[in-house]
Amino acid sequence: NPCEMMTPTPRKALFLSYDGLTDQLGQSQILPYLCGLAAAGHRICVLSCEKPENFARDRAVIEAIVARAGIGWRYVFYTKRPPVLSTVKDLVGLRALMRKWHAQERFDIIHCRSYLPMLIASPLRRKGVRLIFDMRGFWADERVDGKLWSTDHPLYGAIYRFFKRKELTFLREADHIVTLTHAARDIMLKWPGCKDLARKISVIPCSVDTDHFDAAKIDSTRRENMRNNLGVSENDD
Repeated sequence: NPCEMMTPTPRKALFLSYDGLTDQLGQSQILPYLCGLAAAGHRICVLSCEKPENFARDRAVIEAIVARAGIGWRYVFYTKRPPVLSTVKDLVGLRALMRKWHAQERFDIIHCRSYLPMLIASPLRRKGVRLIFDMRGFWADERVDGKLWSTDHPLYGAIYRFFKRKELTFLREADHIVTLTHAARDIMLKWPGCKDLARKISVIPCSVDTDHFDAAKIDSTRRENMRNNLGVSENDD
């Protein structure tokens, strides 16, 4: 259970991400809560895949943040081409570094941010490491919906089917699952053999650092206008 990370017992955890800490997403969604966990006394390490242009721009900033927080940080560099093979290359590099770091640190928990990290971390479960599958949403379906993959394409169709099979394996292997919405949780519980997953699913919407953004300061009229502009109803989760 990810809530155990907040107990007085210190944990040694690896946060494994195919997104980079020097990405905007890494700085806004990943670092703030990892710094909070480190401040609570846990040993936090991050293994990420950094985009060279972002890394060149923000490396010093991120190094200062993780040094202050006492967070360990290692990385490989993201490659974009050729398609598919570049991703395989990145994952091979991440896996090798993960195994080397685990041999040194003996992590209690690996927090896998989405499907690709879960793919390379799942074998460590057999060595006693607990896995958090932070699946976010249905990644393979999102790739198809976003027209990044076509199920009619021989290669991308095969990749899609591979990850849909793996999706069920990841859900069953994970010690805990994090998804962004109650709707996603309800969908999964209807899948064959997944009814018992309810006990280990937490719905955790994307968080916000209220030191930078305070929703309470937005008046109700402005909030309603923002919902209307985004097509979000009051009951949407």
